[in-house]
Amino acid sequence: MSIRKIIIHGLEKKQHSKDVKPLESKTVLNPDDELVQNFCEDLVNSYKNESKVSTAIFNEKSLFKGDIDRYQREEINFVEFSLDALAKMEHELKGTSAATGGKFVFLDASDKDNMFYVFMIRDTEGEQLKYSEKKKKFEINQIEYADTKNLAMAVRINRRIYNDKSGGKNYLSFTYGSTKQNEVSGYFSDWVGAKNLLKSIDYSRGLKQAINIIGDIDEGDYKGTTSEKLQNVINYASSNSNNKIDIYNLSEQLYGKKNRNLIRETCERSDISFTESFNLDSRSKNLFKTISVKASNIKLNFPRNYVDEGIIDYDDDIVVIKDASLAQKIKADIEDES
Repeated sequence: MSIRKIIIHGLEKKQHSKDVKPLESKTVLNPDDELVQNFCEDLVNSYKNESKVSTAIFNEKSLFKGDIDRYQREEINFVEFSLDALAKMEHELKGTSAATGGKFVFLDASDKDNMFYVFMIRDTEGEQLKYSEKKKKFEINQIEYADTKNLAMAVRINRRIYNDKSGGKNYLSFTYGSTKQNEVSGYFSDWVGAKNLLKSIDYSRGLKQAINIIGDIDEGDYKGTTSEKLQNVINYASSNSNNKIDIYNLSEQLYGKKNRNLIRETCERSDISFTESFNLDSRSKNLFKTISVKASNIKLNFPRNYVDEGIIDYDDDIVVIKDASLAQKIKADIEDES
């Protein structure tokens, strides 16, 4: 990852107070500074390794979206964008008594997806990030970025997906570290102007898609076919209260502890919407069920949703399978024999 631009601002606020003191940086940090590069790399890695993640899109009235669009059109520069966004966050904090302030890192990263990050850090000791009144900006004091517990919340915008006007995919993702999820779904997501249109069935479809992409595991302690992995999703959910799915724990169950992040990484790599946890309702379970029957010396093994999707149809005395690849294989085998 290389850095296009980075700037850090602060909003000082104590819990249960409406007083907010902004600390504004007037200039960006040097992206070629090793200190800055290490800081950004550690922050992004903290984000990637954070287990509490939800995905979303901008709502129609998002002011943050408007600022991002103006920045991309070069109507405002990076510093102006960050200060506009900071002023809106100041307004959100004033209206949220239980919230506390922090430092806000705006990072425009240069990578294949053109990621844009905003990190909220609660550096309670004030040792890592110092505000210089003389220079009118925050500076980084330590080479090593400290514990990830200081990363309270963050949002990442995948601008490659966002700028793809075909739409249909979530381009925002939130992580909320040591913060409760409802705090993110409150003032922080309100600040970004996010909405999450996905329901359990949507996350279930995404999970199934990821497992299909991972495919069969042919060796090792966790070997098994894709169909078996899908069926094990139901077994896993049924063993938990309210049929809860935790994608990290499920990933361990299906693929081993070393692959705890495999499902999430597959979702991110394939632009599949996901969230940390959701409930697998009865409708969603049909996506993972496997029908396995044997009669008249014919054995069929297929996902339950093939029936719902019309790929397989049946009546009292007939079964119809509409699958071109299967038909071609049967045809090829018969022609080989003749």
